Amino acid sequence: MLRDLSLGTCILVSTKHTNRMKKLTKKINKNTVLLILGSFPSAISLKERQYYANTHNQFWRIISYVLKKDLIRMSYNKKIEILLQNGIGLWDVLASCDRRGSEDNTIRNAKVNKFNDLFKKFPNIKAIFCNGKEAWKYYVKNVRASADVMCLPSSSSAYPMSLMEKRKKWNAIKKYL
Repeated sequence: MLRDLSLGTCILVSTKHTNRMKKLTKKINKNTVLLILGSFPSAISLKERQYYANTHNQFWRIISYVLKKDLIRMSYNKKIEILLQNGIGLWDVLASCDRRGSEDNTIRNAKVNKFNDLFKKFPNIKAIFCNGKEAWKYYVKNVRASADVMCLPSSSSAYPMSLMEKRKKWNAIKKYL
């Protein structure tokens, strides 16, 4: 089933202002039942080697609300531990791409992660939640769905929706936990 619920800085080294970037390590274990997918990590996340490392991104505030746990002040490792304990995994649709800065609309030469292998290794995944329209677009276009797939509003602070409205939309993940 496919449903859209969204409504609606890397160091640059080339003269073209794009840089070939590679993914972060997926955060999934055998208990993962729900996978949250971004399109590709921000430049700050790549530099820090952490999902949603940009403090302006609202992901940790949204997921704290959904889980009713204050993850914001916790260490990154503790945040990931709590997500995994709750059956939530993190990954990105894209394994690599050329992109200017952190702007998804500048993605070129995108290479999609190997989801068939992932679903074989982690058969308990029942739902995929795409964090924003770009993740949704790449996932739906390139991956044969083996689980429910939904698009949530982007957790980026640049996405024009209030934090409270985003939290309400993201509550849809509770159905799978």
